[in-house]
Amino acid sequence: MKASCQVYVKGSLEAAELYKNALNLTPDPEMTAFNDDGTYEHVSLMYGETEVVAVAEDALDLHDDIIAKNKRPVMSFNVSRLGTREAVDHAYAVLSKEARINDSPDGPASPFWDDNGVVYGFSLLDKFGVHWWICT
Repeated sequence: MKASCQVYVKGSLEAAELYKNALNLTPDPEMTAFNDDGTYEHVSLMYGETEVVAVAEDALDLHDDIIAKNKRPVMSFNVSRLGTREAVDHAYAVLSKEARINDSPDGPASPFWDDNGVVYGFSLLDKFGVHWWICT
């Protein structure tokens, strides 16, 4: 069995580029299809042979401002074992642009160590309203 996640956003080309840059992902050419307007119908973003996330254009406009401003998103991506603090810092630098923490428009908190000083990570809603928890 294989399970993977797909996120539907307005601005699928920009979102896919953002996620590729943040997590060093590559699109799978065999799992890429475009809508007539040039946006993604589907693109699988891979880390090696593993699909991390698929991105598609929100053609039905299901994610309006009311949904994007939910305190708890419908879906969250938990990316753990990123390996190094530098990898987490890089993902944060890319994803935090125009991002917010849950319902705070003031922007996300910087990456932090957990209470035991073992796990380094951050949590934010990106500019597309997608929630990310990323840690070492």
